[in-house]
Amino acid sequence: MAIAAHRFHLPVLQPDAGADRGGERRAAAVIDQVAESGANAARRAGAEAGRIAGPHGPHAAPALRRTAAAGRHRARDRGRPEHHRRRRAHRRSRSQVRRGSARAAQDAQRDAGQDDRDGHPRPARRRGRPRPPPPRERIAHVTLTGLALRNAFLRNKTRSLLTVLGVVLAAVAFLFLRTVLTAWYASSEASAADRVVTRNAVSLINPLPLNYAGRIRQVPGVTKVTWSNWFGGIYKDRKNFFAQFAIDAPSALDVFALKFVQGSKEDFLGDRNACVVGKGLAKKYGWKVGDTIPLFSEIYPGDWKFRVAGIIESPDDASIDNLMYFHWARLNESLPASRKDTVGLFTSTIANANDSPRVIRDIDATFANSDNETHTETEKAFRLSFVTGSGAILSALEAVSGVILIIMALILGNTLAMGLRERTPELGAMRAIGFLPKHIRILALSEGALLGAVGGLLGVILARPILIGFGQTMSQFGFLSNIGFKLPTAIATIVVAGIIGAAASAFPAVQAARMGIVDALRRQE
Repeated sequence: MAIAAHRFHLPVLQPDAGADRGGERRAAAVIDQVAESGANAARRAGAEAGRIAGPHGPHAAPALRRTAAAGRHRARDRGRPEHHRRRRAHRRSRSQVRRGSARAAQDAQRDAGQDDRDGHPRPARRRGRPRPPPPRERIAHVTLTGLALRNAFLRNKTRSLLTVLGVVLAAVAFLFLRTVLTAWYASSEASAADRVVTRNAVSLINPLPLNYAGRIRQVPGVTKVTWSNWFGGIYKDRKNFFAQFAIDAPSALDVFALKFVQGSKEDFLGDRNACVVGKGLAKKYGWKVGDTIPLFSEIYPGDWKFRVAGIIESPDDASIDNLMYFHWARLNESLPASRKDTVGLFTSTIANANDSPRVIRDIDATFANSDNETHTETEKAFRLSFVTGSGAILSALEAVSGVILIIMALILGNTLAMGLRERTPELGAMRAIGFLPKHIRILALSEGALLGAVGGLLGVILARPILIGFGQTMSQFGFLSNIGFKLPTAIATIVVAGIIGAAASAFPAVQAARMGIVDALRRQE
């Protein structure tokens, strides 16, 4: 606040050499009185300026006091001798030089941008130390993050809980179906391209005569033939079920290229009561070479005990890890005469995998119009037939999973739209204090992404034990042995849920950002 300076018109006294000393003293007293009155007026003006200017008063009053003192000194100097005035002028010039140097330094600091908000110079900083970012930007960033978290989960807890539960269910369904289908198709891809499977054309449970093996071996292109029967035994308890097959051991070990981890091939071939188990089963039940495995079967009644002669694995087929093989000859000798010399499957190795279509046609043509016609297909197609049998169900579940994802997007979009509509006056206030439309959009998109990502994370945590249990159950049947909790699929589920949440909140975010400040402040819900 500008304050007008007071001018004091003082009479100029020129004392004569012959004047009396009393007149000189009276003149000096008059000068002192006038100067004192000017100083008092300056003090009163400085106090009034301090009262009006508030925090700037302490800086304005000293300047007025200095002005009054300067006027008083000039008034005194006019009545004093010349040498006294020269001495005062010399001291005054030196003080002005010092003040001018200090003021020049302050001006240099001000030009360098080192003034604070009130215009006062700041002390110079040491060079080399990086200046911290302005505190206003840090506060704005933290505020946006806190607002997104609070609005997403704490503003309406019931609505947020229901929304997250919907996302969790959708994430569990999506992750489960994707993992199962991926594992199922992966197991079929592990099949050998040079092997074909021959079964009864009526159904898989109908047997075929054993003498078909010699006729299949005579088909051009076939190099090896083996056969097997499904046993269906149970180990101690029904919950301990796993797949067992009775195989023709000499030919099966060559066709399936089994590798012995423990034990020996000769030990297995030399003992009709011996068996081999996959390394997965051996680890699960703690079996070692030489242990006895008791089984009972509803398909083949009797007291069945097998000695573990080896632990096997296959470099090409992970399902071998959860299977058990024993001698087909022992099973055949225990069957009644009506069921002897019958097998469930023939597995053949062909010389050229590219020649498999012709070999398949020739094998089926060999047994055409017989009592037991055959159906031959590649090993991959045979495994995929189990998927084909449940293909309609899997397709329906996959379609339902897609619908659930769409419903999840609608739920998230509706939740964000309701939340932004309730906070319309608050958003208007944020715009009024300086938040830009992009800040409103980022806030809304962050809330949707947080809801989706948190729901996806909880869904992954819930789906993990479900997938592990399902994989253990299916591996007991010899199928889907590679199913389990896959980290890439889990991460993809969380990312997809977050993207769906952000996409669902895009339209409400744009609407909230486009609303005018006045309209937002007027609106009341």
